Amino acid sequence: MDQFLTFRPNSAIHSDNGAEFKSYEYKLLAMMFDLKLSMSRIDKSTNSSYIKGFWNSVEREVIKKIINIIQPVNIIYIYIKNFIIINN
Repeated sequence: MDQFLTFRPNSAIHSDNGAEFKSYEYKLLAMMFDLKLSMSRIDKSTNSSYIKGFWNSVEREVIKKIINIIQPVNIIYIYIKNFIIINN
């Protein structure tokens, strides 16, 4: 993932064999972004802990970026909304 939150061509996502990663919606989302899916072996708990740690750090970084984008937009929206209310 680059600084614009886009995936590079031929990117792969590795996960455990949880039900959420086998769902139709997950596979459809991966297909929309042209991502290859990779899963660890079943009943191999050591694989899962590394992947969960990786996705926790990705989630924290992406959420920080999204919040940093949303906060100024929300402030501008509130300002415009209040401006319209005051002037009407």
